[in-house]
Amino acid sequence: MNSAAVTALILPGLGNSGPQHWQSEWERHDSSMMRVMQAEWDAPRREDLEPLPFPSIVVASNDDIYVTEETARSYATAWGSRFVLLRGAGHINSDSGLGLWKEGLQLLDSLRQ
Repeated sequence: MNSAAVTALILPGLGNSGPQHWQSEWERHDSSMMRVMQAEWDAPRREDLEPLPFPSIVVASNDDIYVTEETARSYATAWGSRFVLLRGAGHINSDSGLGLWKEGLQLLDSLRQ
């Protein structure tokens, strides 16, 4: 993919997200999105986090069984990201049945404006 055409980076979660994850769905439907690769997705090191040189959003849920609100907020702070907390969304992954996750696409569109 030509990096000049990339307008959105997708930062996958645990296990690099699977093929049914909304992140993978987005990549398949929009060639301007590119997945960020990392050496270790299952145990990211906080000391590797630094402010991003572009606008970003961290979306979390108040009842996520894998990532606490506090941890998600710490990622947002480290990256200089806007923080959005969803109520009762659980872990926002492929098991949630979100498909293309339209609410997430709306948040993404807010960054592109």
